[in-house]
Amino acid sequence: GAAAEKAGDLVAAEKHYRESLKTRPDYGPSLVNLFLLKDRQGDSYMATKVVTDALELCQQFHSAYGATAEFSDMLAASGLMEERSLELELPGDEKMSIGAFSSISEEKFREVPDAQILEWRSKGWLSAMYFHIASLNNWEMLIDRLPEVQVPAS
Repeated sequence: GAAAEKAGDLVAAEKHYRESLKTRPDYGPSLVNLFLLKDRQGDSYMATKVVTDALELCQQFHSAYGATAEFSDMLAASGLMEERSLELELPGDEKMSIGAFSSISEEKFREVPDAQILEWRSKGWLSAMYFHIASLNNWEMLIDRLPEVQVPAS
């Protein structure tokens, strides 16, 4: 967009800025450049709309960040999380470590009191927890797709 604008092709510049924002609505340089372009063209309505849309995006991001932080804090305090690691045996006795990660313990999750489950449901957290637990079953399927890899018995 900036190259087209520098060359004087403002139509192409606006098109590129907008295409960039379709891919990444939060991309600051495209937001600023589109605002400045519309402002220089005297289109104060569109310039203001660009800024208003950017502020709305920031508010949505802040809200999502707050919800994610609250969910993460709850998980950390719940006692449900456990550290795990995955190591693969490759051909030729070579080992590859996927590394350590945290996951929800399905066993501990089953022991959560009903009242707590209802609270988590009211906050919209249960689906994320169920999807996470279900995704843990995909490790073996993913490993099976790797040729000649064995998972050592744990």
